[in-house]
Amino acid sequence: MIKVNHYPDIVFLERGIFQQSVNFEFRCYNASKQDALIERILAKGFDREDNCIFSLFVDSNAMSPSMEIVPQRKLEPRKTLEIFNPIAELPLGYAFERIDFSLRFISEDAGNLESGISIKPVVYEQKVPLDLPFKGVCLVTDGHDFLARHRRIPLINPYVKKIGIAANSVRFAYDFMLADLNGNVCRRDGSKLEDFYGWGKPVLTPGDGKVVSAAHNKAVKEAVSVQHADEPKQNTILRPQHMLRPIKSLKVW
Repeated sequence: MIKVNHYPDIVFLERGIFQQSVNFEFRCYNASKQDALIERILAKGFDREDNCIFSLFVDSNAMSPSMEIVPQRKLEPRKTLEIFNPIAELPLGYAFERIDFSLRFISEDAGNLESGISIKPVVYEQKVPLDLPFKGVCLVTDGHDFLARHRRIPLINPYVKKIGIAANSVRFAYDFMLADLNGNVCRRDGSKLEDFYGWGKPVLTPGDGKVVSAAHNKAVKEAVSVQHADEPKQNTILRPQHMLRPIKSLKVW
């Protein structure tokens, strides 16, 4: 028997310019005594009249199967497997009220095992108009789409638990870096802090509000490459008026 639920409890529907997203994780618990291998994830979307308006899936049926985007597919007995929803980004034209997900597992003794959940996403609506916290051209070096590092924090991973991470505080965060019109974030090789276009530039408040927390973690002594720029050097949390949650950390380079 495979039990499936989702995290977080409230799944937001984010509507962008080109697509809409439902980012969450499946948490699958194997209550049996046998290994199980996930073979397919099927998503069916339904409108207000309960009509099916789309059916999408990833599975293991191909020479290079789409299921390979799920790196960990083996579910051991009495263990929990966390899977980032691979059917998270949908066309704007899909006007759905809920999505029914069906997960199929294969067990050597029990054969095919089906389990699923139904998601009714909450449409996220911005409470306060916000501006970018800087002036100039920028790159989003990390967002929160399916492939972004902010998105891919496995909360049930033993190491993640060991270092004390119990929630994904950057699930909806963005990292920005100022850039030139060719997409370069620095001059020359970036070996000096002054080479970076964002170095020394002011960080602007994105909206009316009150600063409720600020921290300067470390002195910035040397340039850090984009690939290894995981630790923000300065953090500011701003609570805009009438907004439900604080804005996430702003990285200052």
